[in-house]
Amino acid sequence: MKLTAAFVTLLGSYYLFFLNKGIALTDEGYFVTPSWLINAGLQPYSDFFYQYPPLFPYSLALIFKFFGTSLVISRTTALVVYLSSFLLSIKIMNKFGLSKASHQILAFLVFASLGFPLSNIASPVTWVVFETLLLMPALLSQKSPWLIGLILASLLSTKQNVGLTLTIATNLYYYISLPKNRALCVSLFILNSSWLSICLVWIYYLFLRTSHLNQFFYFLSFGARLFTIYPPSYPPLTFLTQLTGFFKLLPYYFPIIIGVIIGFSYLKSHHPKLLVLLLPFVGFFTNLLPQSDLLHVYPFLPLVLVSSYIFTHQYLSHKISKLVTTVLIFIIILEGFFLTFHGNYYRYFPPYSAQNQLLLPPRAGFIQTDRFMAKNLNLLHTYFSSHSEISSVFIYPFSPALYFLLDLFPITPHLILWPGYLTLQEEQLLVNQLSNGPPTFIIAEENISFGTPLSKWITSHTPLAHLGSYLIYTTP
Repeated sequence: MKLTAAFVTLLGSYYLFFLNKGIALTDEGYFVTPSWLINAGLQPYSDFFYQYPPLFPYSLALIFKFFGTSLVISRTTALVVYLSSFLLSIKIMNKFGLSKASHQILAFLVFASLGFPLSNIASPVTWVVFETLLLMPALLSQKSPWLIGLILASLLSTKQNVGLTLTIATNLYYYISLPKNRALCVSLFILNSSWLSICLVWIYYLFLRTSHLNQFFYFLSFGARLFTIYPPSYPPLTFLTQLTGFFKLLPYYFPIIIGVIIGFSYLKSHHPKLLVLLLPFVGFFTNLLPQSDLLHVYPFLPLVLVSSYIFTHQYLSHKISKLVTTVLIFIIILEGFFLTFHGNYYRYFPPYSAQNQLLLPPRAGFIQTDRFMAKNLNLLHTYFSSHSEISSVFIYPFSPALYFLLDLFPITPHLILWPGYLTLQEEQLLVNQLSNGPPTFIIAEENISFGTPLSKWITSHTPLAHLGSYLIYTTP
């Protein structure tokens, strides 16, 4: 216990170095802005669109209400969730008989390398990782089906695609591992009625009660639209011809190889615990759809490595196989540290070493970002702080964090309007609405010549100001 507490303290202290570094205007903005809007009295799906289920934004809204509304508060929430995930990983390793200090060191290195520093924003995925780690020991301990149903409801209410695949996987686990009798039917009924009844509560409250059934179907179908914006992809093996190709492919193909090996091991031994070890792999591959960017690899990779390590040390008997797997795990850990200290922040921005310029907007807390980003955001903050007549703002195409940071309410229900998020017909309808009730200001990126109805409408106006990489327009 003392050793675990020491690791938690050390890991938390390490995470603090990254707490206030960087900002991701699109992703982070999409996760914090809905929570702020909820506290302002707006309702998701009817007043503004949110592509995920409501548990995360409502939970973060509650945290904002108690502790204040700022990026630092949301980041602190993510930090606590990552530390809790580390503790649950230790608990799972203990359940598999891996309680020595060396095993805890491995878990510590995994979460230090691939945890908070690589994705230091609060997001539904960080919560889903934590919920998956809650599910695993519950299945191992054969907890009551209603409790497992509650965890599944939490998953389904946070991120629908991962929640759905893990719900299917849990039902398969019950069906495969338990005797085929009346007790199995009762357990499956309790499990599935538990998550279904809980999910129906928020479906009724947010959609059916307010007669917004059309928004419910739009919400359900929106995920399919993402596949047209981001066609599914996976890094090809031709990367091996590059000097560093092996290291680029390892985080993607290691889970495939180990997942297949665990699956064959189950077919040979029929040990139900092996099925539990496969749950992180299910979450990992679901989270990669539709876009297999490294940002979608990071969150579940710690769970995959912990499961792989457990399997290697408890179920692999061949010494060479055990050695090779352990070496590959440590290579991925080293890759994580390399990306943290030498790679770009959040994959697309200057590295952590360049995130040293303080942001002026109060809602940033004490966030520091790179010089270019700080210049842009501080110019916007200064400009809009001097305008008291703002009634509505339209931000285009993908910086919802600006609404949050500048305390500006969106005039449209869509926080992200990158081409493809709306159909051309929907864009034209939005243009008509904006023309009839124009916003006070439009904040747009410099280069938005997409040829879409929205981009044409915006560029038909004359810019009022040029602030960094943003153009400010007013409407007549």
